[in-house]
Parts: sequence; C-alpha cells; structure tokens
Amino acid sequence: MKEFKIRDNRSLYIVTNKVSGKEYVLQGYVACDNYLIPFVPHWKSREQNSVSETWYKYWEPHYAERETWIPMSKINFDEWDITEEWYKGYLKDGDECYKKIITKYHASF
Repeated sequence: MKEFKIRDNRSLYIVTNKVSGKEYVLQGYVACDNYLIPFVPHWKSREQNSVSETWYKYWEPHYAERETWIPMSKINFDEWDITEEWYKGYLKDGDECYKKIITKYHASF
C-alpha cells in the first residue's frame, strides 16, 4: 500500500491487488460502504512518461466507472496488500473524525 498526503489531514491510499497487480484507491463514504476504486490516471508526467506524485493530489473517483468499484465488504484480504487489522483501524480513525465533525457542527448552533 502507498500513502500520499494530499491535504493537511487527508491521505490517499493506493492499494494493490496481489493477483492482478492493478492499483486501486481506497475511498470511504459516510452514507454507505468504502470502496476500492480503480486507479485511473487522467494525465501522465511528460518527463518520466509515468504518473507523477503531484497527480495524486488531483485524483477523483469519477475517473473510474462506478461499475468497476469494489465494495470493501466483499474483498478477500488475502488478495490485497492491506490487512483486515489495518482496515479496521482505518474505519476506527474515520469514525473518530466523523464524531469530531458532528460535534463541531452541533456546537455551531
């Protein structure tokens, strides 16, 4: 797994399928499941003819068709370069962040 810091408090996680070697972005949604979304570059660095690190800052899920997204509830962790324990920690961190946001929101009234 690769992690890229894209904002002060946000990271982009690139997860690789061990079987196919394809890269996916772990994207979480509050109202539904988290997904592994195919990593589809929309431009490449001309100098290196490869994806530059700057590109990760501008990645958006709409670059991959919705039908290609894989729900985290349906993955076999043995086929990916992340563990189930890491993912549970990721979910716990997300829950804590969500609680802080909701607390700030309610305090604004």
